[in-house]
Amino acid sequence: MIISLLVLIILAALNPQIDADIRIHLSLQDEPTIEPIAMGNITVPEFFEEPVDMCITANGTIFTVNKHPNYGLSSEDGSNSLVAWNCNGSVQWAQRFSNSDRVYFGVNTDDFHVYVTGIQKDDLFLGKYDLNGNCIWNRSWDSGYQECGFVIALADDGSIMVSGGIFELQPHCFNDSVLLCFDSQGNLVWEKRSLNSCDISCHSNFIYARFNGTLQKIRTDGTILWSTDIDDGQVFIANDDIIYVVDCIMWRSYLMVMGLSPINGEEISSSNITFTNSSQEFYKFSIPTYTIAQDGTLLLLISLIYAKYNYLLKIDEYGELVWNHTIIEYFWRAPIIRATEESRLIISGLENIDTIGVVVFDLSINSISTSNTSIGTIYGAPINIPLIGMTIVGVTLFNVGLIIFLKRKYEA
Repeated sequence: MIISLLVLIILAALNPQIDADIRIHLSLQDEPTIEPIAMGNITVPEFFEEPVDMCITANGTIFTVNKHPNYGLSSEDGSNSLVAWNCNGSVQWAQRFSNSDRVYFGVNTDDFHVYVTGIQKDDLFLGKYDLNGNCIWNRSWDSGYQECGFVIALADDGSIMVSGGIFELQPHCFNDSVLLCFDSQGNLVWEKRSLNSCDISCHSNFIYARFNGTLQKIRTDGTILWSTDIDDGQVFIANDDIIYVVDCIMWRSYLMVMGLSPINGEEISSSNITFTNSSQEFYKFSIPTYTIAQDGTLLLLISLIYAKYNYLLKIDEYGELVWNHTIIEYFWRAPIIRATEESRLIISGLENIDTIGVVVFDLSINSISTSNTSIGTIYGAPINIPLIGMTIVGVTLFNVGLIIFLKRKYEA
């Protein structure tokens, strides 16, 4: 056991960090495009709403929470809603609230129920509903000020994680962030405060939380396993073998995507992505949206400033571009994307001032060309194959000798 562990440690030390430089040359004449297989929309009465979060069940039911962009933490009039869509983009049902009743900011699903978080009156709100929108239970959390839940994540053991803000002085200017852990019945288990802008991603029974300039891996009992530095302008999403980190600072002419190890938080890959036109001028990015595909790769939907098109990129765990698509005929305000187990990609966004749209793409049909893309990959250090072979042979001989020695000693 000990020898095998040493071998794994040695091999892991020999595994190089990978740096890639991806440059995409835009030319609408030969760019590969992607067409939707289904779409639907809902008209918003009186005030426009935009999606702020989305989740999808295993059978394809889509849930979006949508809110008026200037409403939710003040007394302004507005509207917000929780909408259920089927896999073809048709609306199944919608719950709408107005004035200061309730505002949703986060939604998630365990395939059997839908969970929402946000603000109700002045308290952080957490609710559990069945897939038809019937309430199972509602919970609230109060710190003595005004609180709001922003992101909700679910662990495999039934724990419900909510990151939120505390507003001590005035709305829209929170003074503190909080990470809350609830059990499956909505009872508070533990809390962490003074977090300075908390964001979370949950995978298996681990929570990955960014706050106070660090990214931490935390068990559902609150135990911190490791911590690493991360910038406030970076967002992340966790998977089995990699944590993708995306640099989301606007108005830059490049986008950085990093891969971190879930074991220790160390960087294992890094890529800089740039878009240029035929005259080699660089396009600047707006904020991208992202999700993880069924095969563990990262899907990025990017809108370029001054270019009214969306670009869908697929990045693998080595930081390399697998393919890129152009979505020409559809442009959304503040889009959100999520991938399904059936290689479907769902995009939701505000299509115009009074219409929320849902568009479904099939990513299993890959007639994709990257001929307009140049990729230069630089490896930080080559894998030393002879050294790996010598290490394995040496450890094997040592194991055999150790077994013979122990056998002779036992026989004596």
